[in-house]
Amino acid sequence: MDSTYWVSPPETPWWCERTRSGGQIVEQSTHVYDLHRYLAGEVTAATGSGTDRVLVDSVDFQDATSVTLEHESGAVSHVSSTCASPVSRFEVRITAENASLELDYFEHSLSGSVDGEPVQFEGAGDWYQREFEAFLRAISSESTDVRSEYDDAVRTLELTLTARAAAEAGNRTESSSNMSSDISDREINL
Repeated sequence: MDSTYWVSPPETPWWCERTRSGGQIVEQSTHVYDLHRYLAGEVTAATGSGTDRVLVDSVDFQDATSVTLEHESGAVSHVSSTCASPVSRFEVRITAENASLELDYFEHSLSGSVDGEPVQFEGAGDWYQREFEAFLRAISSESTDVRSEYDDAVRTLELTLTARAAAEAGNRTESSSNMSSDISDREINL
């Protein structure tokens, strides 16, 4: 699995500060890392590199990163992220035995083939609005149909912090092997 998350920096002052937003991997690319966990399983290690040379005067964190993830399932996946792109792209390419798929998240399309059969899907409607409304229903306790529990979201946050550390250090970083569901005593620093 290979993913691309390329966007421009938002026009929000707090977002440009690592201590307030966590940086691009933590605040924006978290959706990609969450998808990698969902599709390929938990991550055991991340190897990364990054640069802070493009938006030197705009952000105080790496503005472009490349992170390879090793999953418990044996899968290896990759995430390319930048907040310095003039063109927005969120694409996920999946290659597996008898399958090859490409998801263009911003274009709402899925294409490829599974077991020799072509796959073509074009989504409709405002997906962001639907996600936002589902989130509001979930936190207001109107719905028990939640796709991602709070503990699961914390595990994705831990993964993005591991990925960010790997990219900043330019090396391989082991994931916490104890990503327990008990988050009550956990302190996470951005």
